[in-house]
Amino acid sequence: MRVHVLACVLVRVCVCVYVTYTACVYQQCAQDNWPTVEPYFNETGSNCPSTLPGTQQQELCELAVRSVQVGCVRLGLSIVIFFVQAGCAQCAGGV
Repeated sequence: MRVHVLACVLVRVCVCVYVTYTACVYQQCAQDNWPTVEPYFNETGSNCPSTLPGTQQQELCELAVRSVQVGCVRLGLSIVIFFVQAGCAQCAGGV
């Protein structure tokens, strides 16, 4: 019998988004979070800067910014500061 084990690392992009009446400005920082120790959510380590390709980091950042912009329009907010995390899992199969 073969057992397949997936080793997954959550890659997270942390984005600070500042929205004003006329602009949306943001700053991003990408890092890889290592697995957590159950039953808690403490990561066992991290890589900073991220090993995720720059294009994927940018896509996650743009997703976070668009989400904030849509939320601001729906809630009628015009001046806000948000801290947003967007992430994806990178998994490698093993035997």
